[in-house]
Amino acid sequence: SEKSVRVAALQALAASLDSVSLMSPDTFAEVIRGGFSNRCTPTKEAMLSLVMGNWIEVLDYDLLRLLRQVDVISNEDECVVLTSEIMGLLEAYNEETPDYLSGTNVRGLKASVVRQNRSFVQSIELKESVSPEETFLFRLVHCKGVESPDMLSPEKYKICSSLDTSELCNQIAQYSLCLQDAIKEEDQSRQEECAFHCFQLMEIAGFVSLSDEGSKRHFINFIEKFLSSRDTPDELVDRSISTVFGAQQKEMDSFGMVCRVLCRLSHEVAEETKDEAWGIARYLAILAPALESSPRDAIDADLAVEISLMIAASITDTNDAIREVAVNSLGKLGFFNPPRNVWEDIKRILLEVALKEKEKLEIRSQALLSLCDLVVLSQEELQLQQRPNDSSSFVHALETLIRNSNSSVVALAGEISMKLLLDGRSTERKLLASLLAIYFDPNQNNMDTEYSEARAMGSSIRLHQLLSVFFPAFVLKSDLNRDTLLGSLHLALEYSSKTNPCKATKQGGKFPMMRMTEYIVAISENDSSSVGISVCVQVARFLLSAESLPNIQSRAFCSFMLLQVTKTELDSHANVRELNLILEDLQMIVQDEAALESLSLVAGRLSELEASRMDESVSTSDSDSSNSELTNTCILANSTNASVCSGSKRYGRKTKSTA
Repeated sequence: SEKSVRVAALQALAASLDSVSLMSPDTFAEVIRGGFSNRCTPTKEAMLSLVMGNWIEVLDYDLLRLLRQVDVISNEDECVVLTSEIMGLLEAYNEETPDYLSGTNVRGLKASVVRQNRSFVQSIELKESVSPEETFLFRLVHCKGVESPDMLSPEKYKICSSLDTSELCNQIAQYSLCLQDAIKEEDQSRQEECAFHCFQLMEIAGFVSLSDEGSKRHFINFIEKFLSSRDTPDELVDRSISTVFGAQQKEMDSFGMVCRVLCRLSHEVAEETKDEAWGIARYLAILAPALESSPRDAIDADLAVEISLMIAASITDTNDAIREVAVNSLGKLGFFNPPRNVWEDIKRILLEVALKEKEKLEIRSQALLSLCDLVVLSQEELQLQQRPNDSSSFVHALETLIRNSNSSVVALAGEISMKLLLDGRSTERKLLASLLAIYFDPNQNNMDTEYSEARAMGSSIRLHQLLSVFFPAFVLKSDLNRDTLLGSLHLALEYSSKTNPCKATKQGGKFPMMRMTEYIVAISENDSSSVGISVCVQVARFLLSAESLPNIQSRAFCSFMLLQVTKTELDSHANVRELNLILEDLQMIVQDEAALESLSLVAGRLSELEASRMDESVSTSDSDSSNSELTNTCILANSTNASVCSGSKRYGRKTKSTA
């Protein structure tokens, strides 16, 4: 199995003393991603054995050397996982730990980490340069997983409290200037290193500043000046905002600080200085991540109106980057319960951008994504459903983008469609048909994409993974959803026939369209109902409308229909008459003899089903007639008895009276 293969591969690496020196950073990252899996305990144990029993020993218990081998700048996420697992093992060490975690390993590694963190503090105090690995290790060991320095162990608190916030801020400013120079020189490697230092030092400074009020004020004043300065590269703004909110969210009003910066920038824009474009770009660059990180009650009505006016003015900017950030910010502003008139303006502007054919596809997609999130989360009504000849609806814009030639736009539109369909905000069959055609299009799933790109929105691989879960979940949610999916099959086949080549694939020799049809049957059938006839109706409608379909495909679909009607029970009569009517027209246009023979057998089976239905109708009619006659007899008998009894009573009364 895959599990045993992974374990064996990790054990083979652990047995080789040269694995550390022979592996590239990308290989290290791949091994770490696959090895530290919480879903598979044996794999994780084998990975820990490799790290502690091989890598750490070979590198003389030097964690910085290991981080350097993995490349902490390019593979930061993997280094976070690796270091966290190692530090977790050290803290939980006891005599019952596995064999690969000996006392020598633990003591050597602990001493090494303490020594390296003290060296980092000393370098900061002496204003000496530090390596990316030192900065990263200190941040992860001391600043991650706790809310303030007071919660650290005495040993860690002593090391952490010896850092000076002002000196850390000075280091951030220096690396920011270095980043500017690297950008001018187009030195990509140096840019990544300087930006990495800035981010790590900023998180450390934000955490250390929580120790006293003076440090807090100094740090927040530094951030205000840092974000407002033209010397601060744009590459640092987004993550700087996220870092500040992450470090200070429970200790200070981070959004208040952001508002002061935005106010300063808006005044500069209002004065129409020569740097007006820069002011707008920086305003939006700060606003977007701030809106994403702030609580929903952070913005009052007046501030919402002011921000919306600033964003609306940027929607028509000539700079593509500014327009894209403006659309993103406008969508996020809708989550802060703005006044009703602002809310309506947000919806209107986003829909106009989404429907604007001359706008860039990326910006239209961003507008659709923002609209979708607002509709789903706020439960607000929006013009979602498609109307005849209506080109001003949300769904129309979505249908246009989901059939675009740009794979990233298609993937994004596909995710939006899944949200709306699964949430029940739309039942548009064209969207379902487009998703089916994408899912079975072999040209859409590009497996050569990098790992980081495959996880991002707009990735074809991510879209296919989501679709593999979406279709079964959509069908299981309700019978209406299942019927909607079945009803979209003929459209999906039409879309697929226009985009996919008319050649069999290597996997089992099946056409993508045939695999799609069989997949719909597999996920739609259950113990209580059969969908064979319904699927045959969809296939027959497709064959009837298909132009120049190869005989081999027509033959395959006709054989499929024969198989489905053969499996159908005699007591199942749903859609039989509709399928019969379509078959009459279909037999007149199909020319392949094998296909015609299959259609004749299908027609014969349908005749049996129709005869069974007629027999049941006659039987039901006879039964109803018999029941009716019996009922009438009983009524007549009861009526006669009642009359006799009534006559006897009257006679008795008369006799008594006469007597």
